[in-house]
Amino acid sequence: MPLLHTRKGEQHTYDELSAMLRRYVAVAAKTGELSESFALYDLKGKGATDMWLAGEKLTAIQVLCGHESIMTTEKYVKTR
Repeated sequence: MPLLHTRKGEQHTYDELSAMLRRYVAVAAKTGELSESFALYDLKGKGATDMWLAGEKLTAIQVLCGHESIMTTEKYVKTR
């Protein structure tokens, strides 16, 4: 079962989720609640960093992120 689903219970596509996030980001930017823009892609790095800070091994994070190289996972974590 998808975590986020349509009213019909179907899975959203990446494009649908990205469009929804862009709309919410635009509203938050207009109201001053958001100082920087971000995209759905940024949540992957945030999740990887939170897992690393919680003590998860980089190799486990690498698998979840779908990275071929552990170096890519390290970059995600180090840039945050």
